[in-house]
Amino acid sequence: MEHILNGDTGTLYYHNCYTKYGSEGAANRGAVEILVPLYFADVEPEDVNLFQFMDNLCIPSSLESWADTTIRDFYSEK
Repeated sequence: MEHILNGDTGTLYYHNCYTKYGSEGAANRGAVEILVPLYFADVEPEDVNLFQFMDNLCIPSSLESWADTTIRDFYSEK
């Protein structure tokens, strides 16, 4: 979905060796930003589990730092 929101074209961005960078990386980071508020909407800060979130939604480990930052930002804005 994030590829569509970003206006990405083509098909090679779905699976390549640059998943942390370029259009694939931007789409992955954008997807995390969409998922965090939905997933943690009813979760108290003390109950947050980054690794459970990533495992439940099959988020690759290369996005661990981004997911952690996005979750922290989500709770700091609440």
